[in-house]
Amino acid sequence: MIITQELAQQIVDTITPIVRQNINIMDNTGRIIGSGQPDRIHSLHRGSLSVLESGECIEIYPEELERYPGSQPGVNRPIVLRGRSVGVAGVSGCPDEVRDTAKLVTMVAELILERELLIEEFKTYSSLKEQFVHLLLSPQAPKQQVQIGRIAGLLRIDPSLFRLAAVASLKTPEEAEGTAGRAEELVFARYREHLSQLLETSGLFTPQDLFVFGDNGLIMLKTFDADSPPDEFAAWGGQVAAALGREQPVSLQRLALGSLARQPLQLYHSYREAQSILRHAAGREKVVSVYDFDALADYLIQEPGAVQTCLAFQYLQEKLSRRIDRTYAMRDTIQGLLAHNLNVSDTAKALYIHRNTLIFRLDKLRELTGLWPARFFAHAVLCKLLVAGDKEAYCD
Repeated sequence: MIITQELAQQIVDTITPIVRQNINIMDNTGRIIGSGQPDRIHSLHRGSLSVLESGECIEIYPEELERYPGSQPGVNRPIVLRGRSVGVAGVSGCPDEVRDTAKLVTMVAELILERELLIEEFKTYSSLKEQFVHLLLSPQAPKQQVQIGRIAGLLRIDPSLFRLAAVASLKTPEEAEGTAGRAEELVFARYREHLSQLLETSGLFTPQDLFVFGDNGLIMLKTFDADSPPDEFAAWGGQVAAALGREQPVSLQRLALGSLARQPLQLYHSYREAQSILRHAAGREKVVSVYDFDALADYLIQEPGAVQTCLAFQYLQEKLSRRIDRTYAMRDTIQGLLAHNLNVSDTAKALYIHRNTLIFRLDKLRELTGLWPARFFAHAVLCKLLVAGDKEAYCD
């Protein structure tokens, strides 16, 4: 780390009122870059050169000044940061009187520099993380695979893990009062660091999980096992909402969950699902998942081409395998029910089966998929989409 003149002077100004001695901070070339004596700034301090060369403390007494041009009596100690000398801290005065003061000044200087280095590293890590997430969620992700792989290596992230995208909409007090200009700027500038610390210490995110702040508030990429059920996604979303909901003055408006992506390039679709749900989720629960049938039906209807890309819909298709269709004639059953306005009696007559047989099939459909088309309109819409088109509507 290179100590800047601004940071060196900040160290001097912070410590001087406490120790009541003149303090000099020298860089790794021996030049004074921070001092209680402004006229000495930029001058060469020969004593500090000896400190940098030897790595040892140099004490200069009045009778030794000829050996150290540009220096004054005092104690000069190396500033060591992570095992490397990055500068020198000097305290003017009789060495016998300021020796302990010089130790204190050096220790405080090292603590301040360590803090600055950590902040800089955090900014670099955060910037890389944001770049990585935005690349993954971009429609151009297929063309950015090399760059995605490089950044994943730097972040020690395994991009092949199963993840889902979640988007949280946040509200600040200024927005609630109608005084906000740009909501995202307020969230970023005033609450971002605090919310980041909250999520990192919540126990809800692993080192392989990612979250960044975006235009919609908060974007999260959460890992799950390949066989995790949708209920597990919803439970995690509820915990995140509870954690964010306890925070003041920031309030959570809504949290939307997309599908579980089985490969990195599918995260774009998971993110689109979460965004769409967030836009059209007025009046719904605080946490809405694309696996919720009402939300899934709305999404498939409102977004062109979503039937081909929605992983939650594919998950539903997989439950209606051809084996199940052959066993329970489920395809004919659903088509018949839809053709007769969801009337069970009329459907049973049209299929030439007993009403109880039809009810048994519908109960089996509900058991296998959770769908209850005779009771809920959104379920009927999903059934229509499942059997629509060619005979490949079901997955093997």
